[in-house]
Amino acid sequence: MRGLATRGPKLTLLTDVRAWTPVESPPGLPLIEELTLEPPSLDERISLWAQAVPDARREAHEAVARSVRFTPGKIVEAAATARGLARARGATTPNAGELLRAARRHATPRLGALATPVHTSFTWNQLVLPPEQELHLREIARRVTHEDTVLERWGFGRGLSKGGLSALFSGPPGTGKTMAAAIVAREVGRDLYAIDLSQVVSKFIGETEKQLERVFSEAEATDAALFFDEADALFGKRGEIRDAHDRYANIEVGYLLQRIESFPGLAILATNLRKNMDDAFLRRLDVIVEFPLPDVSARARIWRGIWPAEAPVDASVDPELLAERFQLSGGHIRNIALTAAFAAADAGSSITLERVLAAARREYRKLSKLVNDADFALP
Repeated sequence: MRGLATRGPKLTLLTDVRAWTPVESPPGLPLIEELTLEPPSLDERISLWAQAVPDARREAHEAVARSVRFTPGKIVEAAATARGLARARGATTPNAGELLRAARRHATPRLGALATPVHTSFTWNQLVLPPEQELHLREIARRVTHEDTVLERWGFGRGLSKGGLSALFSGPPGTGKTMAAAIVAREVGRDLYAIDLSQVVSKFIGETEKQLERVFSEAEATDAALFFDEADALFGKRGEIRDAHDRYANIEVGYLLQRIESFPGLAILATNLRKNMDDAFLRRLDVIVEFPLPDVSARARIWRGIWPAEAPVDASVDPELLAERFQLSGGHIRNIALTAAFAAADAGSSITLERVLAAARREYRKLSKLVNDADFALP
C-alpha cells in the first residue's frame, strides 16, 4: 500500500460550473481531459423523478419534470421534501401537487439582496391590453411550456447555443409590464425575481459583472425567471470610447449581451425608453411586446375592474365618464382609486365620484399634467 501511495493518484477529478484551462499542466498530471456534463433532458428528468419517487403516478413525474429543470441531486432532495408533504396529510405517496410544491421550495434562489420575488394575484382576464399584445404574451407562455418538446424531442434545438427565451416589454409607466411578467411566469410555473439594480450596479470596475453572474448562475441552478425593470439602465447603448470608463462601460454591456444570450431560462426586460436600448440586444431578443397607453374603452374596463367587490363604491362612480375625461395608464388609475378609497375610509363614507375626481386632480398635479377644471367637476 505504501508503494502504491507514493506513486500518487491514478485519477484526479476537478469539478466546477465553468471550464478550467490551466496555462500548464500541474505536476503529476501530464494529461487533462475536459468533460462537459449537460443538464438532464426532459425524458431524463422524467426518468430521474420516477426513480426518486417510483410509487407516484407517471403524470406526476411528467408534470414536475416539465415545471423545473433540476439536476439529479436536486431531484433527490425535492423528492424527500415531497414525501414529507405526503406524510403530513397521512399518505405515503406524494401526489402531483406535492411534487410541484416541493420542487418550488428547492427552486428558490439564494439571491439575498440582489433580487426580490415578484408575486401577483392577477389573472389573464384582468390584464387589459389590445388583442395583439395579449397574443404575444400567451406566445411567450406557450414557448416556455413546450420548449423541451420542440427543442429536444422534435430536434429544433440541434445546433442552437441555448434554449430559454428573452423578451422585452416596452411602454410608458403604469401600462402593466410588471403585472404581465408576473402573470406569464406563473403561467409557466416559474418563480419570478426582479433584479435590484441598486445592489447589482457598482461603480467599481468588474463588480457589476460579478454580481450579475451570481444572479444568472443562481437562476440557472433553480430554474427561476428573471425580471429586469428599467432595463435601459443596464442594457443601454454602447458609446464612443473617450476614456477608460467608457471602455469598461462598453465591456459591461458586451458581457450582458453574451450572458443574456446564453441564459437558458426565461428573462424578461422592461423599459420605458426602448430607444435607449442597445441595438445588439434588440436583435437577439426572442419577443418584443409594446405596451401602449389604454384607449377609452380599455380605460373604462380598467375603471370597472379596479374596485374590489368588498369596496363600498357609490353608484355615482361612472367608469365611462372617468375613461373619457382622464387619459391615464392603469397604474395611475390604481393610484387614484387607492387615494379615493383612503379618503372615504377616513370620512367613514362610501367611495363617491366626488372623492374620485379629487384624487384624480391630485394625480394630475403629481404628474405635472395640465389641469382643466371642467374635467374635475361633477356632471
